[in-house]
Amino acid sequence: MKKDEVNTQEVQEVQEVQEVQEVQEVQPERVPITIPRGDKRDDSNLFVSVNGVNYLLPKGQTSMVPPEVAEEVKRSWEAERLMDEHSRELLENSKNPMNQ
Repeated sequence: MKKDEVNTQEVQEVQEVQEVQEVQEVQPERVPITIPRGDKRDDSNLFVSVNGVNYLLPKGQTSMVPPEVAEEVKRSWEAERLMDEHSRELLENSKNPMNQ
């Protein structure tokens, strides 16, 4: 091989390595979410699974997660709030029977 051919090949290899590094450095958008601490008897982490990808988020700390994970956690909190509200409503209704 000639010297020019070797230099050209080396330049191509360096460019390929740089392209691979650039692709690996691209990360999806992340958003912060803080998981409140629970009772000390509770698990110290919150398990979340979205589209087959699992996340273990520490309670009492802020974690950077994909937006869809943050949305799922918020949706879950809202569902829990609505369930608690409905449970309280049912309990109040049971204390005041309709046929009295």
